Amino acid sequence: MKQDWALLIGFGLAITGCCGALAYVAAGGIEVTFTLMAGLAFLAAGHILLLILMVRQRDSFHERLANVTRASADLRAEVRSKMEVALSRIQQVQTETRSRTDSMIGGISDLKTSYSALRQSLNDQVANPPILTRKAEVSKTEVSKPSARKMPQLEESVAARSGETTALAERINFALEPVVDMRTRHTAHYRLHMSLPLGKVEVSGEALLEQVSRSGLRPQLDSVAVNEVLLLLQRLRQRDGDLCIIMPIGAQTLADPQTVKRIAEATHAAGSAGQGLVLELRHAMLPLLTPPGLEGLAQLSRQGQSFALADAAPGALDLAAMKTLHVKMVGIEASELMQAQNQPSLTRFAQEARLHGISTVIIGVEDPQLVSRLTQVTPLACGPCFAAPRRVKRAHGETQDKHQKLVQAA
Repeated sequence: MKQDWALLIGFGLAITGCCGALAYVAAGGIEVTFTLMAGLAFLAAGHILLLILMVRQRDSFHERLANVTRASADLRAEVRSKMEVALSRIQQVQTETRSRTDSMIGGISDLKTSYSALRQSLNDQVANPPILTRKAEVSKTEVSKPSARKMPQLEESVAARSGETTALAERINFALEPVVDMRTRHTAHYRLHMSLPLGKVEVSGEALLEQVSRSGLRPQLDSVAVNEVLLLLQRLRQRDGDLCIIMPIGAQTLADPQTVKRIAEATHAAGSAGQGLVLELRHAMLPLLTPPGLEGLAQLSRQGQSFALADAAPGALDLAAMKTLHVKMVGIEASELMQAQNQPSLTRFAQEARLHGISTVIIGVEDPQLVSRLTQVTPLACGPCFAAPRRVKRAHGETQDKHQKLVQAA
């Protein structure tokens, strides 16, 4: 209104002059004609000023209305543009999801088709152990590893003690490998490693588990490991109530109803410590489970047991099904992340897994240069780059008697 002050002042003076003329005539002034003419002039001037003021106000209102209209049009255009981008992204995600789903369905179909052939092939290889792959080799942190010619000695040694599972339990060594949270650089969880001294060498990792499975002692070994892990969790979870220990479990164990029952009872009896036990299966092992193995897996899952998948293939993993199965963690080999073209897809997979309540862990990190890329995918990682598995002190006395009773019952 500042720009209209002159008009308002003029209008006020005109009204004042008009009123003054009327007051002069009413008071009986002499110059009536001149006063009336002056009053009419003031009145006309006031009308003109009022008209000019109204025209300017109308022009100002239309100008503001035009500005609001333009701003509204610009806002609508911006919203429309962003909606088009969002719709394009949604369509892209749907296309990628459909592609991954088709790939997963195709992979599952191929696995089901070849199930009988794979099982027969594994049975044929019992007498002739296959050459160990890189993932089954003993890690650099182990004291030493037996050659391929010494592997049958382990099988014969373990098989010779098939009736003495207590001795096997006493000879097994356990070690914990930290799973590091890259955001805090603190240990979030642990992975369990087992080893067995054999003469001057010590066999561990997949080499040990494979030979124990061939000897038919895997259920007994897993029973001992579960009991040991529960004892460790009772101490470790006093400092960190969210800490978990990931331990491998074999297909033979899941197929043994008595062992599955004992594991479920031991986990339930451990109370809050039992919630930290995470049983780890290899992703490739799932389609190879026998009907009793599937029933054992389902029984543990129904009772709330947490699981983890190792060596997972993200493109062939149904996260919704894994959540139903109580899969809590998915392990991906660091070699997958070393290929730069895989990082975007791994990042998307980790994000989708997080939405299903599943944590992704990068396993076997050896290259320090890879550490900077880990947080772009997931904060959880483990491997020689962070810390080697550290042997834990075995239970003695009363706790050792619990081990023996559990093994003897097996």
